Amino acid sequence: MAASLFELVCKTDSLPARPAVAMEVLRLTRREDSTVDDLIRVIQADAALTARILKVVNSSLFGMPRKIASVRQALVALGQRSVRMMAVSLSLVDAVRKVSDSGDAFDPAVYWRRSLSIAVASRLLASLAAPRQMEEAFVAGLLADIGIAAAWHTVRDRYEPALRECSASKRPLQDVEMERLGVTHAVLSAGLLRTWGLPDLLCDTVAAHHGQGLERLSGAALQMARIVQAAAQIAAVFCRDVPTSEMDAIRKRTLAALGVSEAALEQILKGLDRQVRDAAAMFSLHVAEAVDYSQVASKAAEELAELSGSAEAERQRLAEKEKLTAEQIHRLQHATRTYRAAAATDWLTRVANRAAFEETLEQELENARLRDYGLGLVLLDIDNLSAINDGYGHPAGDVVLREVAERLRDITDRVGFVARFGGEEFAVIVARATGEELRALAEEMRAAIEGNPFVCEGAELQVTASFGVASTQPRREVVTSEALVARADRHLLAAKRRGRNRVETGEDGPPASGFFARLGRLFVRSSRR
Repeated sequence: MAASLFELVCKTDSLPARPAVAMEVLRLTRREDSTVDDLIRVIQADAALTARILKVVNSSLFGMPRKIASVRQALVALGQRSVRMMAVSLSLVDAVRKVSDSGDAFDPAVYWRRSLSIAVASRLLASLAAPRQMEEAFVAGLLADIGIAAAWHTVRDRYEPALRECSASKRPLQDVEMERLGVTHAVLSAGLLRTWGLPDLLCDTVAAHHGQGLERLSGAALQMARIVQAAAQIAAVFCRDVPTSEMDAIRKRTLAALGVSEAALEQILKGLDRQVRDAAAMFSLHVAEAVDYSQVASKAAEELAELSGSAEAERQRLAEKEKLTAEQIHRLQHATRTYRAAAATDWLTRVANRAAFEETLEQELENARLRDYGLGLVLLDIDNLSAINDGYGHPAGDVVLREVAERLRDITDRVGFVARFGGEEFAVIVARATGEELRALAEEMRAAIEGNPFVCEGAELQVTASFGVASTQPRREVVTSEALVARADRHLLAAKRRGRNRVETGEDGPPASGFFARLGRLFVRSSRR
């Protein structure tokens, strides 16, 4: 739809022909051999245009110290550049006036109020930020919204719903246009001006005056587009397109974008409405009423005060609610942490339980696979714990289990993850350790258990444990957590078979399989106690 709409608006025969005087003036601009006399001849060929140019030159917009009575005097006073842009502007305004017929959704007086506000604000801002572009900025601002009038005239059935939605929703017109039509009036305006043969500087500025495509511009085009964009935002406040409370934010953006002084910008804002009314008189245009800056500033102050009061009350309400919510969240988080810790901890030994071990082993295998490091697993079984239970009672066995867990934690602090695997078995997960380092760690744990007797109700118990060690490089071999546990368990069974109280990292010959393997494992496990 965007391409067809663009074609309809910019290349239709229903729009007025290109303004002859404007096109001739632009043609002279491009000719290197054109003279002042050539420009005077073209302008004076249109008596009505000549009279209007002299009326503009003698207006408050230029503040001439004496009356200018001829086009030649205007050229001497203002220079060719200013007079050329003035002739182009007046001619193009006449062309636009022919297509800006009124309707329920389109009010020409509102349209011209906005266009002149952008034009005058653009010229005044350019006088501060880019003095050599003052006249081009005025023309660009004047024609920035010509796409609105052209679309209204040529494709009213498609365009009118966008205007009505903008009026009802108070959303920016360009946003509604993009949603409904796939193209904005800024792009339509630039396309129409290109069709009429206006310079790229003006067309590029108009296309980007709402910010669309601004990042593609540079140099003079970027500077002028920023000027016209700021002017359009200012005009939106004066024309009641946006709330007056937006003025403070627009002022800050303008100061940041153009680098002008705050005092100079304040003077522009104070005098803008008067200069817009003068410009309307010069162009013989009827414009809608708009607020002057004192009303804008007063209304903005009222709205800001109201917003500030509402905001403060809302802030206090939200602060109280946030405080209550934070307390509730803290209690819930504490309860959640307590629950999770309890759910992951063996109640007797206070190390991780089997479920936490299985979850951690899966995570560590994935981490080792992603980061390409080795992962080790140590399984240990307390030797002859059933004899301690039988000889000294289960409370003594519990003491041994707790003490073994404590010694394992002390040795593997910040190195390994300790868990009770089940019954009298424990597991230790160790990341980034070589096979030699794993064996040395297991030997250290074995010695710590054997080397210091366990004291229970005055009795000293000599305790030993058997260890099975397994390791893997997950990026070099495909191994599951179950397979790694099974490997360490085989080595643990080998330690049991070979006399207990030892560390094993491998087996003599390949592992058994099938029924006999399961039978052998059951036999060895039954002999652990």
